[in-house]
Amino acid sequence: MKRIITIVFLLGTFHLFAQIYPASFSPVKVGNMQLQTGKVFFQNTFDGNTNLTKLGEKIKSKEQVYSVFNINAVTPTEIKGTITNYQMNIDQFGIKRKKLCPFLAQPLNAIFNIENINGKNIVVVKSIWFKNLPGSANENHQNIEAFVTGKNATTFLKNKKILNSIAIVDKNLEELFKSAISGVKGNF
Repeated sequence: MKRIITIVFLLGTFHLFAQIYPASFSPVKVGNMQLQTGKVFFQNTFDGNTNLTKLGEKIKSKEQVYSVFNINAVTPTEIKGTITNYQMNIDQFGIKRKKLCPFLAQPLNAIFNIENINGKNIVVVKSIWFKNLPGSANENHQNIEAFVTGKNATTFLKNKKILNSIAIVDKNLEELFKSAISGVKGNF
């Protein structure tokens, strides 16, 4: 009898941990793209002791890859700005365009924040939206949530086309910030 009670207790404990720590597919996280309180955002941590003042100057230089960045504020520990008209590279992943959502062909716009905390650069990209879709009756810009979340915006839709599209947004943002942060080192 003690063994049965112990087994039931252990199975209940494992079930509880399965609820707290979901499997690799999470309805609220795809790669670095996360869904919280109805909003989709990108969050990634890059190692390195980056001098954010130098990084801000580099981004402001308007080199070709950085022309999508607009800097609003730079401090030694934080950069705030926007991404404007970023045309993502959607062909580099070998997925046919018809297997992706049409919003990927439109320029991405967003607000970003880079913080240096304990020698790590934490990048958060939020308020992600896209220009008007061709042929759309709606003349307004569309937030990413309209394309990738369900009615209540509490989970990502499980459609493979949508999950692939979210993954492509994730990889493009990761590469954009990785290239911006790389090469700018220095002590504070």
